[in-house]
Amino acid sequence: MNKYAVYLLIALTGVLTSFKPKEASKPKEAEMKWHDWNEGFKIADKKDKLILVDVYTSWCGWCKRMDHDTYADAGIQEQINKDFVPVKLNPELKDLVYKVDTMSLNGFQLLDMLTNYQRNGYPTIIIVNPRLKRVMLAQAGYQDANQFKQTLANAVAAKNGTGQK
Repeated sequence: MNKYAVYLLIALTGVLTSFKPKEASKPKEAEMKWHDWNEGFKIADKKDKLILVDVYTSWCGWCKRMDHDTYADAGIQEQINKDFVPVKLNPELKDLVYKVDTMSLNGFQLLDMLTNYQRNGYPTIIIVNPRLKRVMLAQAGYQDANQFKQTLANAVAAKNGTGQK
């Protein structure tokens, strides 16, 4: 009888521990919709927004960290959605063709054109004003949410003519 009591106790423990109270479900953060260069340029030009180009590679740890930490921040997403069209650019992808005016470029050629041949690593953030066809910023390196909020605010202020001179 003692043996059956132990088996019953083990079975009851297993059943009772399998019932967990429901955790309060957090609202799922809205993910940003990233565009490719060709689509993003047209949208930004039409809506008079700046283009935020996130240059990354599949092997870059800091790029993944920026996706996970910086771009996941709700305040960053709100700021980007308000004033920018977000574009992802992996220059290492082979078969993609990017259009700039009448030119067709591969990823590295587009990156070289946007950075004036000054590639400095990944991730690289590039901000472009499509109306002026002018690169406003090309900055390599990881930025946390606080640094990135300031970068975005400076770009918007420069576009609006209220930036630092």
